[in-house]
Amino acid sequence: MASRKRDYSRKKKVRPHNPLCIIVAEDSVTGAVSYLRAFKTVSNSNFTFKNIDQTDPKKLVESTKNYLKNKKKGFGDTAGDTLWVVCDVDQNNNSQLGEVATLCQGYGYSLIVSNPCFELWELYHQQSCHNRPFQNSQECKSAGKNFSLELTQKNVQYAIEHAKKIDCEQGYPTFPTCQGSHMYKLVEFLLKQQKKN
Repeated sequence: MASRKRDYSRKKKVRPHNPLCIIVAEDSVTGAVSYLRAFKTVSNSNFTFKNIDQTDPKKLVESTKNYLKNKKKGFGDTAGDTLWVVCDVDQNNNSQLGEVATLCQGYGYSLIVSNPCFELWELYHQQSCHNRPFQNSQECKSAGKNFSLELTQKNVQYAIEHAKKIDCEQGYPTFPTCQGSHMYKLVEFLLKQQKKN
């Protein structure tokens, strides 16, 4: 009886690729850019952040598409890859944002809008600012200059709960047409991803 040869070579273990999480935001020294940098440090979240020099949301989405085509060719190859476009209303009207929402949906991106501006999300971290109405983005940004944002688990959770409550009151629109922020959706997603890793 002939003996069988044993295969002593090691089989390479193929590690599954971690899903990519890319967040694209308007180029700004303040607002989403600085918040996300601070959040990434504090939360140990794993995401790629890209700020694009566009303030027009439609151009931001198109620039994002070009960025993926040229720089992130493997995006979408792994189940669970996500891309989030973060912008605010500022000078944009609801019909413009409706077009942007349709574009994002067509490309498979998640759209995160703050109305009137991103600084509203930061103000949600302060209990004293939750119910204050703002007439425009300048008024909201001015209010934000009066406090320093310290990211803690408690105030991030407080901001999430408040933003969700407002979203519920508005009937969960695609983007907030009145004062509100959908940043809570992105932050919750990042916190859930952090728990998985």
